[in-house]
Amino acid sequence: MFVDMRSWTARASVSAPADVVEVMNDFFRVTVRVVEEEHRGMVNKYLGDGFMAIFGAGESDSDHAQDAVAAGREILSAVNRLNDELAAKGQAPIRIGIGIHCGPAIVGSIGTPQRLEFTAIDETL
Repeated sequence: MFVDMRSWTARASVSAPADVVEVMNDFFRVTVRVVEEEHRGMVNKYLGDGFMAIFGAGESDSDHAQDAVAAGREILSAVNRLNDELAAKGQAPIRIGIGIHCGPAIVGSIGTPQRLEFTAIDETL
């Protein structure tokens, strides 16, 4: 799963740095909770204004596709609630995109002996 905020660079370029950080942290707080606490996913890495999450890695009995789709739907609801909070403070809403890919993948650590990173690699559809 990939989740990112749409048009975030344009918004950040006209916002105070403290406001940018606050909204990003609020966004990550509500969305990461959904993935990790509600739907058995793992946020693998933050990618600027978004993140990559993996579902079902290492779990042979996982219904990873259903978990990912359920997480995506709940993320949309969580962002809507966050947008209500932002509106109450006179701030613009967050728009997001969610992409979900399902299928076999190589999951493990790649990199150099000095720096390894856990990730998933493949072209799943």
